[in-house]
Amino acid sequence: MTAPRLPLVEAYLDDLDRALAGIDPAERADVVASIREHVDESLGEAPTPQDVQDVLRRLGPVERIAREADATGPALLGPATPTVPHRVGHPARSGPALLALAALSLALIPATPVAAVALALAVGIAALLGARRTDGPTGLLRAAAALAALTILLTGLAAATLLGARTELPSIEAPIEVVSPGGG
Repeated sequence: MTAPRLPLVEAYLDDLDRALAGIDPAERADVVASIREHVDESLGEAPTPQDVQDVLRRLGPVERIAREADATGPALLGPATPTVPHRVGHPARSGPALLALAALSLALIPATPVAAVALALAVGIAALLGARRTDGPTGLLRAAAALAALTILLTGLAAATLLGARTELPSIEAPIEVVSPGGG
């Protein structure tokens, strides 16, 4: 079944064809045909404009599809793959979980600053990578990264303060009175 040619779909496929200019022409034609087939199957016979926009949004930017096609070759959209792979985001719980771990790293500063920094680094990296890789909302991931950065900053400031504090030690030149235990 072939859906009627829709201007928005045709423009998307034309953009995809241009973005695939750097790969083998036969592979480029296969990728464009696979995307067209996926769109046709997803839209059905009487798609609404919202249906078209939803399908194209789920496909993602043509540049990403072109990068994946260039990196994976024809296996990207071969016959064994019924749908186009899309950018996978973090599960729904990763934002709150990373935010909770970032808060824990902040709470660990007084007791174990080294563990706090290690946890903050891990959380910060995971949150930043997650924010870059997900198509969904990234507010909690960005908040987790900011809280992790705050942990690292505060730990660094505390370390600098402690290293800068001088304790007065007795001078070698000052006489020290030594008292023996036997009183003698």
